[in-house]
Amino acid sequence: MTISVCLMSCSSNDEDLSVSISGTTWKVISVDDEDFNVNENITFHKDGTATLSAHSWIPIKWMFKDNNLVLFFDKDYTKGNFSIKGDAATYLYVWESTEDNTLYTMTLQKQ
Repeated sequence: MTISVCLMSCSSNDEDLSVSISGTTWKVISVDDEDFNVNENITFHKDGTATLSAHSWIPIKWMFKDNNLVLFFDKDYTKGNFSIKGDAATYLYVWESTEDNTLYTMTLQKQ
């Protein structure tokens, strides 16, 4: 399994949002997608890579722009809206690399 992450922001302060996500870690509080685990951490490194604590061997890249997050997992990737309110975030996404258009929801807490 390959997982990729990309984040995008669509506000007038795109640079500030990108910087605020870069170098942060988020804990998955809930998710309705079997490819992710509750209580695993996602760390967004400043070099554009990310680490999932439960899948640390999988190389992940991320992009964040216009409130859109993309996670790149080798050949697969997720894409969707990543909205932040304080220390909480909601990621509404689809797996773009499949024909399944299921919309998944992930809630996260900043660590």
